[in-house]
Amino acid sequence: MMDLAPYALAGAAGLAGVGMGWLHFRGLRMVAEGLVAGQMRAVLLQVGRLALLGLFLFACAQLGPLPLIMAATGVLAGRAVVLRQSREAAG
Repeated sequence: MMDLAPYALAGAAGLAGVGMGWLHFRGLRMVAEGLVAGQMRAVLLQVGRLALLGLFLFACAQLGPLPLIMAATGVLAGRAVVLRQSREAAG
């Protein structure tokens, strides 16, 4: 019988990656707006968002190559969601 647990874990990492990507790239917009407005707390938000993404990907790397690949793919999918939402809001 085939063990499906690694694939379930990879799927969960991919879904978590979508959420993390959405959060990361939505945060990028907030950082950019804060920096343009001269808010120094935007620098802290930038450091925090990069650290959070790094920790997430590091944790996925500890689970193996497939969860890491799925998580990174999910992050890119989250980016696509944020870009689509931005385009729809702009036009």
